[in-house]
Amino acid sequence: MLVGNAIDWLARPERGVRRQMGPAALPATTSRVTSPTGETLPIVRFGGHVTANFQTPGLYLVDAAGTSRVMTVALDDPLRSNLLVSSLEPAQSDAPRPSAAALPWWIVAAWTAFVLVAVEWLTWLRRVTV
Repeated sequence: MLVGNAIDWLARPERGVRRQMGPAALPATTSRVTSPTGETLPIVRFGGHVTANFQTPGLYLVDAAGTSRVMTVALDDPLRSNLLVSSLEPAQSDAPRPSAAALPWWIVAAWTAFVLVAVEWLTWLRRVTV
């Protein structure tokens, strides 16, 4: 939500318009499309239709009818931002967790020290060791 609000505040993209990568129809008065890297994209005019091919996700600057507007392309695609999808093979992503015997010695020592301090504190509260 914070990233979406920051994009809205900084770039003022179209609201409610969701574009995917690939060819997209643009207004007939479109004169130039600038990619996120600053390159000018080629525009194809056929009759009263204008199209441009969006190759990468990002914010594109579209000049049409003497004004400039920002278009978002595939930034809010749920398939691209799904954190539950992994590109690893199943054998790699389901790696077994290390057992207690495989833990490094310092983790075992830290837990042992924590337990000893907790026992000492409890006995001090009960006035056993004072």
